[in-house]
Amino acid sequence: MDNLQLIKSNQQSKYEEIIEYLSQDNGYWLENDIWDAIETFFIGEKISNMRYIDFSNIKNDNLKNEIKYFFFTNIKKNY
Repeated sequence: MDNLQLIKSNQQSKYEEIIEYLSQDNGYWLENDIWDAIETFFIGEKISNMRYIDFSNIKNDNLKNEIKYFFFTNIKKNY
């Protein structure tokens, strides 16, 4: 049973890390469920045929934040 508690504790710290990471840029990534590719964070980047990334249909906040984290980390790596 101790191992189960340890796993749960590690998952919580990872989620806290996700929240902290998404809190960059005055919380833009965390607070907005629709990201606009013409925001100042994207200035100078090539905008593809998709201007918005919309997370508003995801009702589970934990899942939504994990998906946002995935997108945000990939955006930062690629640009």
